[in-house]
Amino acid sequence: MRYTDPDPQKVLTVLRTVSDVYLEYSLSSRQADIGRGIEFVKQKLPELRGKVDSLQSELEVLRADNNLIDPSSRGSQLSSQMSTFAQNQLEISVELEQKRDIYEDLLQQQQSAETNASSALAQNPRNQSLLNSILEIDAQIAEGSPIYLESRPEMQLLREQRQNVLSLLAQQGQQSQQELLSDIRELESRQQAIEQTIQGLNSDVDQLSSISRRYTDIQRELGVATENLTQFLAKREALEIDAAQREIPWEVITP
Repeated sequence: MRYTDPDPQKVLTVLRTVSDVYLEYSLSSRQADIGRGIEFVKQKLPELRGKVDSLQSELEVLRADNNLIDPSSRGSQLSSQMSTFAQNQLEISVELEQKRDIYEDLLQQQQSAETNASSALAQNPRNQSLLNSILEIDAQIAEGSPIYLESRPEMQLLREQRQNVLSLLAQQGQQSQQELLSDIRELESRQQAIEQTIQGLNSDVDQLSSISRRYTDIQRELGVATENLTQFLAKREALEIDAAQREIPWEVITP
């Protein structure tokens, strides 16, 4: 485009006017683009901050409601507890089975006419002493049988002594029976308590699995939201710097 006029002053005025318009346009156009970008970023920042704050609050509530800091550490703790209680349960089951076997053996011994040395009776030192006394009396009876008649006072005394020892042994057997019953009931009570504890731990593991999934989802969403917020903050800073740099208008190179 070319403009001519016989009056040089008029030409100069027109050229200056056109130059000023172009310079003003260049400045406003450049700043308008940056301004729109800055305005868009500013509008998005509250939403992004709100998203980050909301996810952080949800994470804190999840931790507080379930009394945990990190699901993985809680899972390790539950696994350790499960292992410990399972071992305790096994040990109690073995001990309980042994006690029941001894109790049944003791019942059979109590019901028999002749009490012999059983594992239940022999565990008590006093029982073992009584059993040894019976063996000694039986030996004396066997030794005296060829010499004395059953009606002789010597033999009757040995028989009475043997019967007295048997009575004492029966009393000891009943006491041992009561002690075993008490031990069995205590073990059964402990076994039931451990079973309930294990059931509770299994429930905690199932619940933790659901909590862990939600925890992981929130952590992932929080990471994305935080990254988006960081990027928008960086973008706003870059646009503000760019806007400041673009405040310098175009320059007229050739008058």
